Amino acid sequence: MAVPEQHRPGRADSLVSLGIRLWEQGRPADALLAEQDAVTISRELAAADPERYRPDLANALTNLSISLLDLDRPVDVLPTGRSTGSWPPKILASSVPG
Repeated sequence: MAVPEQHRPGRADSLVSLGIRLWEQGRPADALLAEQDAVTISRELAAADPERYRPDLANALTNLSISLLDLDRPVDVLPTGRSTGSWPPKILASSVPG
């Protein structure tokens, strides 16, 4: 079922939250599925409005990387991290708390 455009940011956020909850329950394989969907949506949103959605994409990619590491798939983390390689430092810094 297609998600209306105005609900896509909320769906991405919900998938990130679902991934976190599943990971906390010791279910990284299930978390991975939610996180992959969150990254897909977040990439599309960031492509359309980078200033608004790149921090969300960075967060989704971080969570995906954690699950990949928990599943002993460190080789798959490298391409995930490269997704942010061309981002300005200002954008990356805005997604880091502190």
